[in-house]
Amino acid sequence: MGILRGICCRCGRVICPHCLGAGISVGVVVTAAFVFYGFTWQGLAAALWGLILSQLSLADIYTMTAPYGLVLVLAFISSLCLMVSPEFSWFNSLIGMFVISAPMFILSLFYPRGMGGGDVIFLAITGFVLGWRLSILGAIISIIAGGIYGIYLLNRNWDNLSRRIPFLPFWSLGTYIAFLGGYSIIEWYLSIF
Repeated sequence: MGILRGICCRCGRVICPHCLGAGISVGVVVTAAFVFYGFTWQGLAAALWGLILSQLSLADIYTMTAPYGLVLVLAFISSLCLMVSPEFSWFNSLIGMFVISAPMFILSLFYPRGMGGGDVIFLAITGFVLGWRLSILGAIISIIAGGIYGIYLLNRNWDNLSRRIPFLPFWSLGTYIAFLGGYSIIEWYLSIF
């Protein structure tokens, strides 16, 4: 068996870059979950959570929407994550639910083209799982990643500056990084000062 050179082994067609990227992202998400948590219930819950985040990101890239069905699946997987989490706190989760989603909801009232209801619900669900500290960390990571992508587009002489950029992939990236190693990142950052 040789190298396939970008050809599907089943149908013989060329694999598109988007499909290749989706496959790689799923592999990275699942591997990261089991590396951080091992082969435990927490690792399985983290892998499922990451898979749904990646599917929501792909849906947002292609359709500029966050499908409510996938958001509901995210809510179900999130409840599984909380059931296996030893650090669960209602107070922390309720604050986390609103710390990022409430300002984004208010922003969406003033600029409805910027963010839709699916994004706000996504932020509320992930905030409930992460709690307020990790929600803020996830938002910071997301904004930095989105800003880097925006700078890249501007440096590429992007001709259509009025085009909308799907931001859910950046929210997903930030929340997943915070989910996996958020407390370690916070401890590292606080140790600098």
